[in-house]
Amino acid sequence: MTKKSPSVSIIMPTFEIDKSEEALRYIFKQDYPIKEIIVVNDNPKSKPSKSMLNFMKLNKIKLINNPKNLGIARSLNEGITASKADVIIVLCRDHFPEGNNWIRHIIEKLSSDKKIGAVVCPFVWPTNAWGKYSFLTKLFTFRHIAVPKYGGVYYKKEVFDKIGLFNSQKYAFAGEDCDMLNRLKNAGYTFEHIEDRVMHVHYDKNSNFLGSLKKEYRYGGAHGTLKREYGLLKRIGLFDFEIRLLFIAGFFIGLFTNLWLSLFCVLPFFLAALTQAISAFGKTKWLPGLLLYPFVGIGILLIQTAGAIEGFVKGKQDK
Repeated sequence: MTKKSPSVSIIMPTFEIDKSEEALRYIFKQDYPIKEIIVVNDNPKSKPSKSMLNFMKLNKIKLINNPKNLGIARSLNEGITASKADVIIVLCRDHFPEGNNWIRHIIEKLSSDKKIGAVVCPFVWPTNAWGKYSFLTKLFTFRHIAVPKYGGVYYKKEVFDKIGLFNSQKYAFAGEDCDMLNRLKNAGYTFEHIEDRVMHVHYDKNSNFLGSLKKEYRYGGAHGTLKREYGLLKRIGLFDFEIRLLFIAGFFIGLFTNLWLSLFCVLPFFLAALTQAISAFGKTKWLPGLLLYPFVGIGILLIQTAGAIEGFVKGKQDK
């Protein structure tokens, strides 16, 4: 990172390669030169179409085909190992940078201090994309329309040389970025923010209810694995899973001792979901979400907690 203009690799892990073109086209709008784009296809059953192959050939995009589904962490490692640039920018196929100077601002921030190892930026789910989903999917994902959340970590390549690649043994589906940030800080690096927003469309239009539940369970598994790795007292969120466990235990105790105790222990789950619903309603004015999500949200929190328990007990998050 001592060069005047650090080189950039775009690494895109994907499970549906033909749906990757839209996000890649956003990269071509950037005002900073890209050294290389590496797409890692993690689904052997998803063969690129002829038009996609032509698109990749025209734009000199390197394709790595995993022999089997290896998970996001392993796919990222394959791309990073193949990279020859100074900066690694991870771009999933549902990430769409809003501004054309997004990469330039990442480089400027990374280059401003030797101690900075990574950069994050705010992620938002655009309401126009969310509004096209089915009623059930809109309700299930209502909370994502709330306030922007920082994500999408972008790294100096030297970080991986010093502390190693993503932990693919413990984080197959999610959590690999949070784990890397913890390792990065433990190694003496810092991570900083830029305010360039990235649109993040979390779900496919064809997402089904059971698939959505499975996704939430997996996210919970990553949460529990991080807790196992870095300690229960380390805060990841205000309503972390060990706090939820206390209320769940209180609920069952109350069933045999005092029903008012059970009711009291359900209340925090309802209030957490209600807070998310109120925030999302302010963005969308979607009345069904305001009325129904507080009850749906309780179920989501319980599913995430169940996944977190498994992740904590096993010490890893499965695919």
